[in-house]
Amino acid sequence: QKQNVTELKMNHEDDYMSDTYLKQVADVRPGLAKRGGKRRGHPGDGEGGSKRQKQNVTENKALEVALATPIPESNKGYLMLQKMGYKDGTGLGKQGGGRLMPVPITMKDGKSGLGKKTFVHEQKARKQQQSVKSVGEFRQMKQDEFVKKRVRADLRKSQLACHQLDTARGTTKPDEDWFWPVVVSEEEPEEADDDQEEEESSMGDVEKLALVTKYLRSTYFYCIWCGTAFEDMEDLDQNCPGDNAEIHD
Repeated sequence: QKQNVTELKMNHEDDYMSDTYLKQVADVRPGLAKRGGKRRGHPGDGEGGSKRQKQNVTENKALEVALATPIPESNKGYLMLQKMGYKDGTGLGKQGGGRLMPVPITMKDGKSGLGKKTFVHEQKARKQQQSVKSVGEFRQMKQDEFVKKRVRADLRKSQLACHQLDTARGTTKPDEDWFWPVVVSEEEPEEADDDQEEEESSMGDVEKLALVTKYLRSTYFYCIWCGTAFEDMEDLDQNCPGDNAEIHD
């Protein structure tokens, strides 16, 4: 009999997975919890910013109107000036040669300090000048590097031509050692004369190129930029533009 009563009670009780229990449970979904409240507004964002801007405009207009309105005669400062001999429409001072109008007031917006706009303007102008100067220096540096490389290449070409022409004529030793290209041999080089080393070190590639070019033109009537050996000096002068690379460009 007890067993039958227990079975009857279990049949009448609701299942914990039934709708009766599920409807009473709060719907909690996984994920980020929703934040309550509104985001704090910043000046210029939403309604708060627009209200602040309108207030600033209204205050500025009111201040401009106040500054444009002359001081009334009932003003204490005006009464003090009249007692000291001031008359309306005349300048300050004993002779009346002072200011006719009060010192003007310049409206200032924002929270920046005095003189910031001038300082920022000067900084921008200084940076612009530095950038222009740096660009000019960079271009000049690249141009100098190009000229040096070109002179070095022309000198090498002139030395090779001088060596070839001297050898074809039967010359075994150049007029100057650097007229011919330097040949590095496996044997130990002989000790060079100190005076000659000092002379070569003091002479740059530009001077060397000028001397080798003069030697080639006067001896063989040859121009490295034309790549031609002319018949004589007259033929060289008439048909060759000049004795440097710039004229041949």
